[in-house]
Amino acid sequence: MATVRAMDTNAKPDSEIVRELRKTRRTLVTTIIVVATLAAIGLLGVWAKLKLDAWDEAWRSSEAEASAISSADSALAESDYAAAQSRSPSMAAAQETLGNLNRIENDEDKIIEIEQRTIAILEHKPFGLPLTATERKELTSLKEDLKKGEEEEPNKAH
Repeated sequence: MATVRAMDTNAKPDSEIVRELRKTRRTLVTTIIVVATLAAIGLLGVWAKLKLDAWDEAWRSSEAEASAISSADSALAESDYAAAQSRSPSMAAAQETLGNLNRIENDEDKIIEIEQRTIAILEHKPFGLPLTATERKELTSLKEDLKKGEEEEPNKAH
């Protein structure tokens, strides 16, 4: 074999071939690690986006739910007021009004729960991201509403 190598002037010694193979293997391993890292970063970005979207959806659905209940209660109150203005009081009208008042009171409890849930959502924005101006304004408004409700609650009992 030594004679074959001596004749081939382009033949590389075994140690040089081994070095080239190791270099090629290192390049391949490095490339695989880089691709895997980029894939992981991409997946992490998608996960973060999904988490933020879920948070935003929870906040918006709480707002919409409270708004729908509030609108329905306003409509009930207006219809009761209009009915009271247009007719003489009767037992049926009084019972209907009382039923509507009970429904409104139950809805107020639901709104308080929704407001508390919305406050918790806003106070726990994912990744410690700061609230936008709109979100801060909503949080302040909700906290003030709850504080007012707590101050009015003892007056209702008396």
